[in-house]
Amino acid sequence: MPQGIPPDFYARLTLAAKRSGKPVLIDCPGEPARQSLSASPTILKMNWQEFNQTFRVSPDSLDTLALQASEIRSSMNLPSLVVTCGEEGILAITPQMSLLAKAPRQEAVNAAGAGDATSAALAWRLSLGDPWPEALRWAAATGAAAVLTEKTGECHFEDVVRLLPSVQVREISPSKL
Repeated sequence: MPQGIPPDFYARLTLAAKRSGKPVLIDCPGEPARQSLSASPTILKMNWQEFNQTFRVSPDSLDTLALQASEIRSSMNLPSLVVTCGEEGILAITPQMSLLAKAPRQEAVNAAGAGDATSAALAWRLSLGDPWPEALRWAAATGAAAVLTEKTGECHFEDVVRLLPSVQVREISPSKL
């Protein structure tokens, strides 16, 4: 967050959006993310390292991460919690299901901005009415495509479409990953 922005900015923004009937995806770590929890954003998204920092946990495996993410989502009454895990995929924990989406490994040119591309694709596909598994498939393909370009945050739609059929999405049980 830019310097000078109060740590409750995302909480206030979420409340304003909810008053207008708009869903909110918060993609940030640390204190601003923790403060946004009181406003219950539609989706809280972060990467594994940010998740560890934000919730002061240290899962040593994807299975432990899924279990802790599920417990945190439930205890904080979050509608959805999404954690990107690099090559291991994307975890999405909702009240109805827990999912793991995994794109084929790409030879990364520049990974900067891949998480933001993932967030954008997830928000886009959910706004179109896609069910969670399909929206997550698009998010994983977009994140994978974003690492193929030299410019930060650049992503080519044809790369996303090419990768999309190769993305595997499966429902998981956080205690039995």
